[in-house]
This record gives sequence, C-alpha cells and structure tokens, in this order.
Amino acid sequence: MAYPPLDLAQDEIRLLSLFVDDDSNKSIQCSTTVTKLSNAPPFKALSYYRGDRFDRRSLMLNGERLMVTKNLDAALRTLFRHEQKAIWVDLLCIDLENATERSHQVSLMSEIYSGATEVLASTG
Repeated sequence: MAYPPLDLAQDEIRLLSLFVDDDSNKSIQCSTTVTKLSNAPPFKALSYYRGDRFDRRSLMLNGERLMVTKNLDAALRTLFRHEQKAIWVDLLCIDLENATERSHQVSLMSEIYSGATEVLASTG
C-alpha cells in the first residue's frame, strides 16, 4: 500500500478524505493527507468493532484496492455519507506494515482521539 511518508519526529498523522456512494456495490473511495497533529484541521475519529476478519469488502485508498472488514465498510457507509474530509481511522491512516510507524502512531492514539472534534463509535 502506498502511504505518503510521515515525519514521526513532528508527530505527523494521516487524515482521510472519502467519498461514499449510495450504491453499496460501489467501493468507497479514500485518499490520505499528512498533517501535524498539533496543527491538524478539525477532524473526526472513528472507533469501530472490526468483526469477522474473513468477511471482507474492498475500498480504494490512495488509488489502490484495500480489503477491510465488513464492519468497517458498514461503519464508513453509515456514519459518513457522500464526501467527507478529515477523518481518522486507525486501519486506514496508519501504515500497519511499517513497525516503526505503527508503534509511534499507537503511542499517539490518546492524543489523536482527544484532539478529534468528534469521536464516533460503531459496534458493528
């Protein structure tokens, strides 16, 4: 997955812009932008129950297909209608294959959630 790089020394994070079509057969379209956490625009954060890891749906992230759980797909479709900007979702905003980044971003999670203008929860 191609993520724009983060400057971890500057406590940078990625925020999503996404477009959710009313047609549930169409993939959600997402892109990420990088911002310093301390200077981030107003953003919403999503906490969700991942659910069955084998029940997957595809979405497009930065032009590449990514498989996510059915629960995350449903949460994005339910909570974010049409075009939305400045959303933080751990699975989509953290390069989980980069152990250094993943560890650093996990250490910032309490600041990320407390810095959000709204934290939305989806229990599946």
